[in-house]
Amino acid sequence: MDVKAERRRALAAVAEWLRCPACAGALALSERSLACPSGHSFDVARQGYVTLTTGRPGPGTGDSAAMVAGFSLAMAWSVESWQMT
Repeated sequence: MDVKAERRRALAAVAEWLRCPACAGALALSERSLACPSGHSFDVARQGYVTLTTGRPGPGTGDSAAMVAGFSLAMAWSVESWQMT
């Protein structure tokens, strides 16, 4: 079996477990893409992989103000503890 056919078979085997990142619908494998019933489509690259990104960052990506404040407090405590030794 050639590599391209093997990659296609592997993608077909996992397609039922994948969900659309835009609407969480089931994805079905066609000749050149994975698509959901809502019409969101993701192209299969020549190398056999599919990138399931929407181009938008999801919630919780990046540092919130509370995370930065907590980190700053922890660093200040760490430096203060180090200076005491």
